[in-house]
Amino acid sequence: MTKPDSVVASGQSWAAQLIEVYTDGYCDAEVVAGLKLTIAEYYTQIAQNQAFAKLVEFGRTLALAFWERQARQNLQNKQFNTPLYNFYMKNKHGWADKIDTTAQTEVTTYDLDDIRGKMSKEVAKFIAKHSPELTDAERVLSGVGKELMREAINDQSIQSE
Repeated sequence: MTKPDSVVASGQSWAAQLIEVYTDGYCDAEVVAGLKLTIAEYYTQIAQNQAFAKLVEFGRTLALAFWERQARQNLQNKQFNTPLYNFYMKNKHGWADKIDTTAQTEVTTYDLDDIRGKMSKEVAKFIAKHSPELTDAERVLSGVGKELMREAINDQSIQSE
C-alpha cells in the first residue's frame, strides 16, 4: 500500500499516484500531504486546472467506493467496527441518520363563513343558469315553506293562550 508521503518519490507520474492513493480510500488531506502541497494550493489547483479538478473528482469517487466496499465486504464480520465506520462516513461523505425535510409551503387561512356565503351565491347562479325550472320550483316551494312555517307559529301561539 502506498504511503501518502511517497506519492512524489515513487517515480510514477503524480496523476497515477493521485489515483492510486485515492483508490486506497485516502482523503484529500492525505493526498495533499503526499503531493507536498498545502490544502490552499491544492484547492487553487482544482479551481484553476480543469483536468486536475476532474482527476481529483474521479479520485474522490474512488475513495468513496473504497469505503463503501469496506462495509459491503464486512457485512458478516462481527469484529468490523461499525460505529467507527458510520462516524467516518457521516463526517467525510455526508451520511446522515435521518433526512431533514422542511416544508416550504405557505400557510393560508380562510374565513369559513365567507366561503360558505360565496359558495351559496355561486351555486344559486349555477342553478339559475343551468336549470331554470328547478329554480322556479325552489322559489315556489320556499314560499310555500314560509307560509307553512307562519301557520305553524300561529297555531302554537293560539294553543298556548
